[in-house]
Amino acid sequence: MKRLLPALREAGLSLASNAVTVRSGPGGLSDADVAAANARLAKKPIDPEAAAAET
Repeated sequence: MKRLLPALREAGLSLASNAVTVRSGPGGLSDADVAAANARLAKKPIDPEAAAAET
């Protein structure tokens, strides 16, 4: 792997990463709206049956 990754980069291939980037553009939510949405999600109870269905 140590030799493979540099060779791929040198060839111009980009690999996916686990990094998450968030971009907001015009028309995005204000910081207050985002904070309110996060607060609502944090208080929302988790339905055990729905959580089991996702896994």
